Amino acid sequence: MTQDAASLPAAPRRYHPVLVALHWLIVVLIFATAYFVLFAGGEGRPEFGVTIAGLPTIGIHMILGLSVLVLLIVRLVIRLTTRHPDWATAGNRLLDVIGVLTHWGLYILTFSITITGLILALQTNRLSRLFNPATAASGAFVSRQSPSGQAPPAGSFQPGQPLRSGQFRPGGDRPGGLEGGFRRGGGFFLGAFHGLSWTLLLLLLCVHVGAALYHQFIRKDGLFGRMWFGKRYA
Repeated sequence: MTQDAASLPAAPRRYHPVLVALHWLIVVLIFATAYFVLFAGGEGRPEFGVTIAGLPTIGIHMILGLSVLVLLIVRLVIRLTTRHPDWATAGNRLLDVIGVLTHWGLYILTFSITITGLILALQTNRLSRLFNPATAASGAFVSRQSPSGQAPPAGSFQPGQPLRSGQFRPGGDRPGGLEGGFRRGGGFFLGAFHGLSWTLLLLLLCVHVGAALYHQFIRKDGLFGRMWFGKRYA
């Protein structure tokens, strides 16, 4: 061990600056991803065909989701291979356990959301259409009437094909098919799990923010400074 390493304190005061940058970037991307599917004309909404800069909002949602997945993997690797501050106790054993579970729950749910979203995008052919210049034009993801004679026979549904009459489709039972739709027996449940993971993630984020505020303003242990830029060692 070198003299410099020996003189370092047991743990740094702040997280690695790359971790800090990834933390806040991922937070922004998560909320942006949710926005583009929940409020900006995403899946199952009347504004499904809304586009921004030529891309459908569901396409932007997928791009942001993929970005979160990649950055989350990078962040987890850096988190496990760099030194970080000691655990900030809440002064209560039960609260400390809840804090640990919340942190890992955020990782698990974010991975769950992004991975199930990726599977859904692949199964419905939306991802290939999004990155294919010939099919990524405006309207490629828009609900439309099934062309006559092109509905697949019962039991032979393939993702990306129009739905048969009576099959489940996002957004209700409006007439016509939706490219990339699912039957109830297939991606419907995966999509439901994807949505449930979003709900649980938002709840855990509320717990996480509440805990951070408790540390910062009640315990006054300077928790916010640990996840910000600055001198890591005193």
